[in-house]
Amino acid sequence: AIVPTETAALLLLDRLHQLERQFGRDRGQEQRWGPRTLDLDLLFWGELRLEHPRLVLPHPRLHLRAFVMEPLLQAMDAAHPPCW
Repeated sequence: AIVPTETAALLLLDRLHQLERQFGRDRGQEQRWGPRTLDLDLLFWGELRLEHPRLVLPHPRLHLRAFVMEPLLQAMDAAHPPCW
């Protein structure tokens, strides 16, 4: 198993961005908060807390996004509460 560390999280973020590019996303050409071909976010990783210029974990606006929270909470087992 991969241990959640800053280095591992940044490598995972790089891979997520690579997948976005493979599906046509061009972050340099899009409008902020505009439509996207694909948007992959790293929301949290276990108990890892990270404040890096490229990545903040847990995601700082996670709790403000119902379109993220509703399916996330449905997928989580009630015996394992969120770590944030």
